[in-house]
Amino acid sequence: MIPALEMLGVEACPVPTALLSTQSDGFVDFYKEDGTVPYANILDHWLRMGYGFDGIYSGYFTTVEEVDKCASFVKANPSALYLCDPVLGDDGALYQGMEPALTGAIRDKLMPLAEIVTPNPTEAGLLLGRKGMPDASWCAGLGGKHTMITGVKTPEGWAILLDGEALPFEHLPSSLPGAGDLYAAILLALLVRGKPLREAAQKAATLVFLAMERTVRERKWGVEVSSIRKELAAV
Repeated sequence: MIPALEMLGVEACPVPTALLSTQSDGFVDFYKEDGTVPYANILDHWLRMGYGFDGIYSGYFTTVEEVDKCASFVKANPSALYLCDPVLGDDGALYQGMEPALTGAIRDKLMPLAEIVTPNPTEAGLLLGRKGMPDASWCAGLGGKHTMITGVKTPEGWAILLDGEALPFEHLPSSLPGAGDLYAAILLALLVRGKPLREAAQKAATLVFLAMERTVRERKWGVEVSSIRKELAAV
């Protein structure tokens, strides 16, 4: 996410929720260290210093306590555009090592605070307790001012469901780790820069497709963000 944000002219201030030796998709026996204590301490320090932010992104959490701290931080920064990406799972299941209680915590404590919520179909199903491919009716139950379900297969083709409206996009018959993170990063950067939501959603989808199309390495290493650095810098 950070390279994409920076190339789009948005300074990133990352706070890790965990330390991982690799991402979890495609790797076995990876190392993960809980980041709950430093995460809370860093956010508390920023609040004491009175730092302000144009946007806030949340994604991967390791504990419910981190979700609680994030909710408090978002409430303390009411002018920031908050994008909640409920990173929980894919391909119909939770990610390796994901605490099941995080589903309810994110749904009940973070999503109601968000300007936009961006689950994939698996995450939307976990949050709503529903199975199958989402349709427009799912958006209303996901909270947030706006809801965007990414990577949805519709009768007309692949689309993003934005507040129930299907926005078609070019689709590749494969998935790559990090594609959702890249999408959220581009989307947030464009929104912080003042782009309308619908335009930002479509532009982000176009750029992620291009990055996936240009990625030639083994799948587990994820999408190559650097492959679209020129396009990001030109936006």
